[in-house]
Amino acid sequence: MPRNDRTVGQVVLCCRVPEQTSDTEAARWQAEAARRGVPVTWVVTPEQASQWFETSGAQQPLAVRIGDPLAAEPMERAEIRGSLHASGGQVSAAVLEGDQPLEHRELFLEAGIDIVASSRLHRANRGSRRPAPHGWECRCLLWGLWEAAFTAPRRRLFGLGAESRPQRGRLTLLQTGCRHGEPADVGLARLRQTLSQVQAGLGRGGVEASLLSELPSLLQGGHTTADRGSILAAA
Repeated sequence: MPRNDRTVGQVVLCCRVPEQTSDTEAARWQAEAARRGVPVTWVVTPEQASQWFETSGAQQPLAVRIGDPLAAEPMERAEIRGSLHASGGQVSAAVLEGDQPLEHRELFLEAGIDIVASSRLHRANRGSRRPAPHGWECRCLLWGLWEAAFTAPRRRLFGLGAESRPQRGRLTLLQTGCRHGEPADVGLARLRQTLSQVQAGLGRGGVEASLLSELPSLLQGGHTTADRGSILAAA
């Protein structure tokens, strides 16, 4: 099945890791994903990004976490620039915390970010510069930077009923792992549960799993990473 076939449903799993993660703890989480054979994008703080690259290899799929999940106001330019700089410029994907709108998009582009995931796509005063496939909640308000919304958690993924399953041609963008302030064991248990659900859905066919950093290529009709095994091996 061609990787750029837009009739295929796509599932992207993003996992928020604990604020304080030892090398041993990080290895446990990565091993769980590798055992299930499901690609996972690890959502880390800017400071954690360099640590994960050092301990897990440069091919580790990461997304840098931007903002306070409890903040009600958009981040200032200096805050965004500082966070992106702290990540070391090795990450091409970001996750915006909380329900704040994405601001200062040019700073993300300057830092090499080409995809940002957030809780929803807030209203904008301009349209998308490139069309997204039907059923993909994505847009491109600035050339080179895609925005995608996480799938609302109200549906039972891969459960009974057509509406609860990812459909052909549609994007299901999931977030799992540790919520703000939760201990690592709680987040790891949530990751295992989500991995089981995704694994079951993939087994039914018509759905493929991708990394967050692969979405821009898919949205533009290109191919994703060919050698997925090398990524999982690094985990």
